[in-house]
Amino acid sequence: MKVLSPAKINIGLWITGRRDDGYHNIATVFHKIPLYDELIIEKSTDFSLKCLSCPNGKKNTIYRAYRSLTDFVGREIPVSVKVKKKIPLQGGLGGGSSNAGVFLNALNEMYALHISKSDLIKIGAGIGADVPFFLLTENSALGKGRGDILLPFNAELNGKMVIYRPGFGVPTAWAYSMIDALERYTDEHFAEDRLSSIKNNMEAGVINASIVENDFEFIVFERYPELKSIVEAEIKKGADFCRLCGSGSSVFCYYRGNRPLSVSLKEYD
Repeated sequence: MKVLSPAKINIGLWITGRRDDGYHNIATVFHKIPLYDELIIEKSTDFSLKCLSCPNGKKNTIYRAYRSLTDFVGREIPVSVKVKKKIPLQGGLGGGSSNAGVFLNALNEMYALHISKSDLIKIGAGIGADVPFFLLTENSALGKGRGDILLPFNAELNGKMVIYRPGFGVPTAWAYSMIDALERYTDEHFAEDRLSSIKNNMEAGVINASIVENDFEFIVFERYPELKSIVEAEIKKGADFCRLCGSGSSVFCYYRGNRPLSVSLKEYD
């Protein structure tokens, strides 16, 4: 079985506070984009995982998804997985979470495990906050809580998107720690109003760039001014808007158009 594992962008991302469990509450709009890893999943005699450009062991989200699923069903599942990566690592595009979610769905189907969607989402949430989004059939969702409280919907964006990938990553833990240190949290009601507006716009096939924000940009652009330079240069070239992908380090720039959304990657030195 060959399955495509899509990247995601956050069309708006606000951090509304730190939780008692050490995580953070966020408000965001997730949207899947046509940039894919490919997973080749086959029945086998035991479990094996091969990825040339990502971890193969316990640090791989597919490995963790496999262990969580076998714990849930109470038995080993003999399957081999090969991953062909195209989504940049540590770029804020959700590649690892996508791999885990797509793998869980595929294994549930391949072995007729009959695990409900709600149980799969619980399993996914234990692997990573973004994993439940990739278990949805819809291509978009409002995300609250850790990002695992989802209101799914479908939206088709037209035009093109250019994703700039610098030669470094931004540690998510560091970005959150700086938000905490400065207590730069967004009012929850304000963020939810923005989410509602963005959803309505997307369902109508448009995005109001003036309300799409990312709370991490204040922190990340100060530490990595070259990322801010990308945004400023692309806006001058006619991009409708550019935003940091999650906590970075990639930046996406959206250009409105009449054709279905296309995505291209560009390296940035």
